[in-house]
Amino acid sequence: IPQEVQGLLQLGENFSLPTMNKDAITMEFIKCVDNNIGKLPAHIRHTIRNRTNPIINNLSNYTFKNSPLEREIINASLASKNFIHDNPDLIFTRADKGNVTVALDKTDYMNKMNALLNDKNTYSIVNKDPTKKLIRNLHETLARWKKRDYITDSNYKRLNCTDGVLPRAYGVPKIHKPGCPLRIIVSSKNSPLYEIAAFLHNVINNSVPTANSRIDNSFQLVEKLKNKHFPDNHKLLSLDVVSLFTNVPIDLALESVTKRWNSIEEKCTIPRDEFLSAVRFVLDSTYFTFDNVCYQQTFGTPMGSPLSPVIADITLQDL
Repeated sequence: IPQEVQGLLQLGENFSLPTMNKDAITMEFIKCVDNNIGKLPAHIRHTIRNRTNPIINNLSNYTFKNSPLEREIINASLASKNFIHDNPDLIFTRADKGNVTVALDKTDYMNKMNALLNDKNTYSIVNKDPTKKLIRNLHETLARWKKRDYITDSNYKRLNCTDGVLPRAYGVPKIHKPGCPLRIIVSSKNSPLYEIAAFLHNVINNSVPTANSRIDNSFQLVEKLKNKHFPDNHKLLSLDVVSLFTNVPIDLALESVTKRWNSIEEKCTIPRDEFLSAVRFVLDSTYFTFDNVCYQQTFGTPMGSPLSPVIADITLQDL
């Protein structure tokens, strides 16, 4: 991998490249203006559009003045695009931990992913795309909630979905482990149940008291331990749950939610049975795609769903 390509990739996925695409900037400007004036009266929208036209025209004539460093980054970006185009056998992704960019051989990557997905105890291939069925069931649930005034009209529109796609799976390498095994990540953004899963997560997360044993990050752990003293014959143990999300039984998860219903109902307008039914609907909908093949996760909570972290958290507390 050429040094200039390595240098650019080492900047990380959150690094912003210098602005240089006039057409893209112009389009984003138009979209932002139009999105923000959509609910204004017609005569005001007309006035704003007339006043923004000269600005849009000036954008097309504007010359970007990039610094020497920015030009160097732009050149490295172009070189990286050409290198990636000329080497389709390579995959660039982030590492599981450490904020590191990793280059992988595509064949090796596909073999590792398929080996994980061939685990019959966890995944099964689905021959028929379940997207339409998920959308139909979602619509029926939300329509019933709206009719019974469990949710507002605005929440109905926000949670409903008409053209979502199934979650997509990909693998990130565990570079801190021998052989660099992959961890499967499922991205459910823009999937049919993403918004309702996030809604249910927020209701539970904002209602359930935080456990005394909860640690959010390593900094908080250090803060809690720094003034504690342990006898020489004591040991600190670190226990790790292997593949937590795929090992949480759905029935046990629902029991954990039910146990906390007294706290949840204080901030929830949805009856218990309807709420639990929606939680089960999301947890049972464990479909995703990889390499144009549709899979279902046959055990545990759905990876990549906004609902899974809080469900796994409260279930683990009960265990």
